[in-house]
Amino acid sequence: MKKRSPSRIRILAAILLCVPACFPQSRPNIQRSAPARPRPPFLQQATVFEETSSVPYVTKLVLQNGLTILVEEFKSKPVVSIQTYIRVGSLNESPQNRGAARLIPSLVCRKPVDKIAGALEQNIYALGGLLRSTVGYENTRFEIVAPSAQWKRALNLQAEALRNPSFETGDWTPEAKLLVNEAWSALDDPEELSREKLLELAYEPVRMEKNGDIAEGGWQGLKSDDLAGFFKTFYVPSKMTVVLSGDVIASEVLNEIVRTYGKFASATKAEPALPKASPAGFRYRLLRGDVSVPQVLFGFRATPENASDSRALEVLRAVLGLGEGSALNFRLRDQDHLIWSEDTGIFGSRNFKCFLIRAEMDPKDIDRAQIAVLTEIELLKRQEPEAAEVARAVAQLELEYWKHLDTVTGRAESLAQYDALGDWKGRDRYVSDMKKVSPADITRAARKYLRIENLALIELLPAEGLEQRNPTAEGIRSTLEGLLSPATDQVQEKREKETLPYLKIPKDSGGFKFSEVQNSFQVASILRGPEMYIREDHTAPVLTMGFFFAGGKFAENNNNAGLTKLMTDLIARGTPDMQAGRFYQQLEVYGGKIEPVVTDDYFGFNFSILSGNFEAGFDLLRQAVKSPVFSKEDVGRQKEMQIREIRRRKASQANALDLENAALFQGFSYSRNTLGTEDSLAGFTPNTLEEWYREYIRNRKPFVVIIGDTRGTSLAAQFVKEFSGSRMQDSKIPETWVKALSAGESVEQRWKDNQSMILVGFQAPPVDDEDAYTVAALEELAGNSSSLSQEIRYKLGAADRVSVVYEPRLRGGSLIVAATTRPGNEEAVLKAVRDELLRIAAGPVSYKDCRSAIVAAVGMYGILNEERTDEVHHVVSNLLAGKGISGFQNYPASVQSVTETDLTEIAQRIFDMKKAVIVKMHGRSN
Repeated sequence: MKKRSPSRIRILAAILLCVPACFPQSRPNIQRSAPARPRPPFLQQATVFEETSSVPYVTKLVLQNGLTILVEEFKSKPVVSIQTYIRVGSLNESPQNRGAARLIPSLVCRKPVDKIAGALEQNIYALGGLLRSTVGYENTRFEIVAPSAQWKRALNLQAEALRNPSFETGDWTPEAKLLVNEAWSALDDPEELSREKLLELAYEPVRMEKNGDIAEGGWQGLKSDDLAGFFKTFYVPSKMTVVLSGDVIASEVLNEIVRTYGKFASATKAEPALPKASPAGFRYRLLRGDVSVPQVLFGFRATPENASDSRALEVLRAVLGLGEGSALNFRLRDQDHLIWSEDTGIFGSRNFKCFLIRAEMDPKDIDRAQIAVLTEIELLKRQEPEAAEVARAVAQLELEYWKHLDTVTGRAESLAQYDALGDWKGRDRYVSDMKKVSPADITRAARKYLRIENLALIELLPAEGLEQRNPTAEGIRSTLEGLLSPATDQVQEKREKETLPYLKIPKDSGGFKFSEVQNSFQVASILRGPEMYIREDHTAPVLTMGFFFAGGKFAENNNNAGLTKLMTDLIARGTPDMQAGRFYQQLEVYGGKIEPVVTDDYFGFNFSILSGNFEAGFDLLRQAVKSPVFSKEDVGRQKEMQIREIRRRKASQANALDLENAALFQGFSYSRNTLGTEDSLAGFTPNTLEEWYREYIRNRKPFVVIIGDTRGTSLAAQFVKEFSGSRMQDSKIPETWVKALSAGESVEQRWKDNQSMILVGFQAPPVDDEDAYTVAALEELAGNSSSLSQEIRYKLGAADRVSVVYEPRLRGGSLIVAATTRPGNEEAVLKAVRDELLRIAAGPVSYKDCRSAIVAAVGMYGILNEERTDEVHHVVSNLLAGKGISGFQNYPASVQSVTETDLTEIAQRIFDMKKAVIVKMHGRSN
C-alpha cells in the first residue's frame, strides 16, 4: 500500500472536521447551562442588600431576623473598629428594672470567654485591641478596636459576650457596686453633672438623670429575673446594628457576622413605649458644686422637624461657638471680657434633641453674661449673618468632619448615626449639605428653635460664696424678657457703626481625590533650615502639621513656671495688623485651626487646615510666629485666663497627678505642670515674654512634621524664606537628667470629689533608652492586658477603674498606677496594687503573658497613631531623642524583640516599693 505523507493526512483531517459544518445535522446541538452557583451565605438570609460605588466601599445588609449590618472597606491603616449598637438605653428602664440598661453592658465586658480565661476586656487587649462601651438614653454601643488581622477573632469575642451574659446574683451584684462608684466619679465632673441636670430639667418628667439615679442606689431592688427579662426584650437582632470599618474584605465580614449574630434569639415580648416630655416652657435651676468659677448652661429643646432644619442648626451652632472666631468667643470673651470660655453642641437622641451652650464667667458677670449670650442669638433672629460668618462656620464644620473620619472609630460611628436617621449614604453628602445652608436658613432656625419659652437654664455656682444669689424661675424669666430687647437694640445700634474687616472667602477647589495608598515619611532637607518630615495621606482633604521648638518649659524654674504656656497662647492670638479677631476669623474661613502645645520637652503648635488653603493659612501662622504681640493688655488678660485654668486644675483629678510628678521628679522641670502657679504668673511682663521668645523661638530651627493631602515634599518651599539661613540655630535641650530617687514618698490629702484616688508611681527609663520598649510591654502586662485590672476590679471588686501608664520623656520617665475607689477602701486598694506589682516582679513571666503584652503594646501604638496629632507627637519624640524617623517606624519591631526575661528584669528594677511615690486623695463620704 502506498504510504500517505503527513501533510496529506493533515489536509484530510481538516476536511473531515469541516464536514459537519457544511451539512445539516440529524441531532440538534443541545446547549447545557453551567450549574448555578450557590449565593453567598450572607445573601441567602438578606432582605436588603445595598452598596456604594465609590471608594471607600460601604455595604449595607439587613437580615431576615432584622439585624442591620454596615461594612466599610477602609484600607488606609491596618486597624478595624467593630461596633454593635442596641436600640436601648436608660429611658427604656421601668421602675422595676431601674439600672438594667447600664448594668448589662458591664456584665458583657466582665464575661469570660471560658472558665479559665480573663474578662472580655483582657481578651481584647491580648489581641492588641481595646474595648469600649457606652450607654445613652436610647442607645447602647459596644466597640472593639483592634489590628485588622484580628477582625474575625474580635468579632467572635464580641458576639459571644453579647449572646448570654450571666444574670446569677453572685455574678452581677459586684459589678452593680462598681457601677455605683463609676456614677459618683462621673458626678465629680462639673460638666457631666451640669449637662445631666440640664437635660433632666429640660425634659421633665422624663427621667434623664443617669448617674445621679445610680449613685443614689437606683439599682437596688433589681432582681436577676428583671435583668434577664430586660436582656431578652432588647438584646435581639431586630434592635441591633453591627458596623465594621477598617482594612477588611466586605464579603468575608458579612458571612462571618451572619454566622455569629444569626444565633441570637428573637424578641420574646413587645417593647414598652418611651415616656413623653411635658409641654415646653421656660425652666431654671440653681446648683452648687466643686467649680472654681460659675458655669451657665443654656439648653433649647430643639428636635428638628426635617433634614433642612437639622443642617441649619449645625451651622448655627458653628456660627455661635465653634472656633476662636465664633460670635461668643470673639464678641463676649475677647471684646467684652464677659466670659472666660464657651462651647456649643447639639445633644441628640432619636426622640430628644437639645441645643446646648455652656459659658464660664466671673461671679460678678453672671447676669450680664446671660443677657449677652441671648443677645447674640437675638441678633441672628433679627438679621441674617454675613456671608463670611457662614463661610467660616461651614469651613470649621468641614474640618471637624474630616478629622472625625481620621479613625475607624469615627467612621463607624458616623455610618451608624446616618443609618439611624434613615439615610446611611448621607455621610458622604455632609459637607455638600452644609454648604447649601444659607444665611436665611440660619435666621429661620434661630427663630424657630432658640426661644425663651423653649429654654432650660442651669446656673452651676461654686459651693462657697454667692450665698445671696437665690433667684426663682419666674424672676429669672421676667428679667431676661425685660432686658433682652433693649440690650439687643443697644448692641445692634453699636454694631451697625462698625466697619467689618475684609475676609477673603476661598473658592471651592473640588480637586480632592481619595486614595487608600499608605505612604511612608519622606525627609525634605532645607539648606541651613529645618529638616521636614512629610507623609502623604489622601484619605481626607486636610493637612495636619506639627510646628515645634525644643526646650521652653524644660528650662523653666519655680520663679518662671508657666511662661512657655503664656507665650505660646499669646503667639496664637495673631499679628499686630490682624487684631480684633480678624486673624482667627480669616484663618477659620480657610478651614484652619491652631492649637498651642506645651509638653515636658518641646512646645509649639498643632496646625490643621483644609489642604487647598494651606499656603494662605500657613502664611498667617508664619506671621504670628515671626511677629508676635505681647501688649500689656493682652498679657494681663491671658494671665487671668491661665490663672482660671490653674484653679480649675487644682479642683480636678489632674491635681493628684501633679502631686505625683512633684515627688517623682523633685526639683526637675518635669515636677511642674505647664500652667505654673499664680505666684509665678504674677511677675510676668511683656518684657519677660519678649526675652523668652528671643531665647527659644527667634532664629531657632523648628521641628516640622506634616501629614496629609500633599504631593511629595513640595511644601518645603514654604519654609525657606523665614526659617532658613545662617542666622538659624539648632534647638537643643541641655544634657541634664532626672536624679534617681533614693527613697519613696507618701502624699496624703483630702479633696471634694465623691471618690478616692490612689496613685503609685515609679521612675522609669527615658524615651531614648533601649529599656523603653520593655517598659511599654510591662505597661500592658501589669495594666491593660491582664494583671491589675483583672485582680483588683474583676476579682476583688475593690476599684471601679484601674490604669497603668508609662510616660517616657527625653530626660526621664514615669510609670504610674492609678485606681479610683470608694472612700474608706483606700488601704485595701493600695495593698492589692502592691501585692500584684510584687508578684509580677517576682516572676517568672510566662511566654503566653509576654506575647500577649507585646501584642497589646504594638496594637495600642497602631491605634494611637490613627490620630494624626498623636502620630506627629511620636515622630517628634523620636527626633528629639536622636532616633530619627527610623525610631518611629521601627517601634513595633523593637517591642516585638522583648523577651520574658527582659520583662522580669525590668519589673524587678522598676517595682521597688521602697522607691515608690504613693499619693492618696481621700474623697468625701457619699
